[in-house]
Amino acid sequence: MDSLQVIGLKELDVDEQETVSRVANRHYAKIQRLLKDLSSVQIHVKTHSKGGKKRYEIKVRAMTPAHVFESSMEDWDLAKCLHVACEELQHEITHRLSPKK
Repeated sequence: MDSLQVIGLKELDVDEQETVSRVANRHYAKIQRLLKDLSSVQIHVKTHSKGGKKRYEIKVRAMTPAHVFESSMEDWDLAKCLHVACEELQHEITHRLSPKK
């Protein structure tokens, strides 16, 4: 059962929703290749308003039967924030699943 779940998408406007969908789907495919027994991927999107400007907080979680991998990031730029959080998650997956020497 492979699934991608984005929580907090309703808080965003249409352009931001499209950005999240595009970046999340691209990274979801990469995470699927890294984890053969992937159960699900959850992306939590929170917005914080600071004087009219939005600050985004992203938390990404990939779950398998054996492990739970998590990553988080905060930034003013939504695409950059999501991209860095997903890259950090992929790095954690490769690091934890690499053979020990």
